[in-house]
Amino acid sequence: MSSVPVQFVVPDVSDVLRFFDTVEIQKSVDGTPFTDAVSLTAPSALGASLVGSSSVFTHLAGTTLNLDVGGTLVSHTFVGPNPMTISSVLREMQSLPLVDVTSVSGKLKIITQELGTIARLVILDGTANTELGFSTDQIAYGIDKNVDLLPGVSRYTYLDRTYPSVNGWYRIRFVNNLTGKYDTWQEWFLGPGAVAIDPASLIQATAKLTDLEGKVLEGHEITIVNCFSPLIQDTYFVAGSSVTVKTDSSGMTSLNLIRGSVVDVIIEGTSIIRRIQVPESGDSFDLLDPGLQVDDTFGIQEPDLPAAVRHS
Repeated sequence: MSSVPVQFVVPDVSDVLRFFDTVEIQKSVDGTPFTDAVSLTAPSALGASLVGSSSVFTHLAGTTLNLDVGGTLVSHTFVGPNPMTISSVLREMQSLPLVDVTSVSGKLKIITQELGTIARLVILDGTANTELGFSTDQIAYGIDKNVDLLPGVSRYTYLDRTYPSVNGWYRIRFVNNLTGKYDTWQEWFLGPGAVAIDPASLIQATAKLTDLEGKVLEGHEITIVNCFSPLIQDTYFVAGSSVTVKTDSSGMTSLNLIRGSVVDVIIEGTSIIRRIQVPESGDSFDLLDPGLQVDDTFGIQEPDLPAAVRHS
């Protein structure tokens, strides 16, 4: 499943943590005026759910409901007899795998047992759709738990796995999960493009730069060069030659890299070029961690010049 790595910065995280402990995220695909905005996160993770529009099931017996639950086909043919009630519908469906069922104002509600935006529920073509008030290809995704704020961490990456995994607009606000208190929404910002490989194959790389006086280096470039190891990840050829990122106003930068890959890290404006292997485990790592080098620690590259032949 593809995903969009949405990055946001909390510059004064220590101040924010005095009042809030998590970040809530919303998404809009259409953009201005953002009337299609949906919540991607909540105080706790939720399954994907769909509610039918009908509460009268006169001719439901003998029809079939087909569901795509996270890529698995789940089907049920109603036995009846007609006319059926919401109680009899729930009794027949209560043993279905991967989903739970309940009612809302006499209408059928289907909920995935899997939680978070990785959970997906799709109504497939079926003879029961009209009677239940569903439409073919109707789709829903789950909701992730709000992003936890961490002491000393100002840059965060959230993986948006909802459909469509294309460029969208995002906004955040701070929330206290314990008290329910929340801050005002921040301005909408445009997200990046989609990621094709499994998000579990990615890890966040970070770096923090200062000058000799201990002042943050804002706008300083760090280039990550592909050493083409691995060549293939999740059936995709890893062909991009390099990626360049800039430090923000706090001297920090981050990006996602493929776990286990070998890359060169170039700090622009210096002679430092390091070859590292990206960690296989963890949620994030420091690009400048001396323990990651494949060659010499913080190697300053020197030209490989052979000694001149001496003739006497």
